[in-house]
Amino acid sequence: MSALVGLYAAILLYVTVSQSELWPFSSYPMFSRPLCSERLTVYRLELEREDGSRELYRFPDPYEAIDFDREARHMLGRAVRQGSSSVITAWLQIQARELSPTPTKARLVAFGFQHREEIHACELP
Repeated sequence: MSALVGLYAAILLYVTVSQSELWPFSSYPMFSRPLCSERLTVYRLELEREDGSRELYRFPDPYEAIDFDREARHMLGRAVRQGSSSVITAWLQIQARELSPTPTKARLVAFGFQHREEIHACELP
């Protein structure tokens, strides 16, 4: 028993001195519990052109998005959860105009562990 306490104390000392974040010795949410990759979902904006070619665009990561409007991101998340297609369509149209000069269709796509799901699609004017 004292060997386990000593091992725990040594690991805790190492984590503290090195200022590391290491599961289970962290209270930070990203490190405080194991992440199951099957539950991870990533959203992408897919734009389709007249010739049928498609291109995926990555949404800014909330931790990296310095100039990305957080209210717009939260509004989109709420719209997806509530199934509000008019809000999603408006958001897709705005993003499509900023990213590509000639898209004809925009899609919000969710990618998870070994699956792809189209959340919403709209024709672009």
